[in-house]
Amino acid sequence: MDAHGGSGYNNFTTCTEEIAECLLIPWPNPMVEEMFLQIHTTYFHDCPTEELSDPPPGVVLALVMTPICLIPVMVVLVVFKTKNGDGSS
Repeated sequence: MDAHGGSGYNNFTTCTEEIAECLLIPWPNPMVEEMFLQIHTTYFHDCPTEELSDPPPGVVLALVMTPICLIPVMVVLVVFKTKNGDGSS
């Protein structure tokens, strides 16, 4: 982080965007993309890369089933609240 609270990479992005805006050219453009690739391959060639993979089936099942199971509970709560006269309808 630099003194302004951003990373050098972020500052470079902001700078190229502002220059492109001043020159009335689209951003990003092929020249800027090529510059980013050159900088990244020069200075960040040792970056660890982590391939994304699908989560285990148990996690996927839990993430899918949780909202599905909450829908009937919410319906029951709405019906119960409406039935007791607490609803505004």
